[in-house]
Amino acid sequence: MTFRRSAILTYHSLDDSGSQISMPPDRFRRQMEFLASSSISVVPLEEVLERSGSVAITFDDGFSNFLDYAVPVLESLHLPATVFLVSGHCGGRNNWPSQPAGAPDLPLMGWRELASLPHWISVGAHSVTHPHLTRLTAAECELELSACKNDIEQHLGTHIRSLAYPYGSRSAKVMAAAGRYFDFAVST
Repeated sequence: MTFRRSAILTYHSLDDSGSQISMPPDRFRRQMEFLASSSISVVPLEEVLERSGSVAITFDDGFSNFLDYAVPVLESLHLPATVFLVSGHCGGRNNWPSQPAGAPDLPLMGWRELASLPHWISVGAHSVTHPHLTRLTAAECELELSACKNDIEQHLGTHIRSLAYPYGSRSAKVMAAAGRYFDFAVST
């Protein structure tokens, strides 16, 4: 048996701003059409390590434009995806204190919109306020992770298994905390 490396494709906002976190919606559509027409298996995130050579699709932050541009494309091509939420900003904007200069100020999905996502879109945690977790005390890190998980579970009535580390920021301390709340976590 030959092992082929699996991959996770990470997106943020689908818009034409040209920012580092943005991708034009038409380019995203073309990428998804390529995947759907290829022999690459696109699987839910929790299956990507179990299926050699597969790809999972994720979106960080929960931008509202996910509903406008990603959901219709993913649905038409029958592709699953995972959206990682910043629970303290759901229904607000991505103007958290650690946001880098030059990032577009965009709306995020609210709880009602998130509750109406199709069943093939899974939801994961991305912290409460999107900090660099490695810069927090152990207690602050624990709170960011546990409160995010609890917020999402209470609002959406679903068990949250996954975490995407904000900015990919992780350390042994952060990973140990994540392991207490989530079945798996992803980074860049």
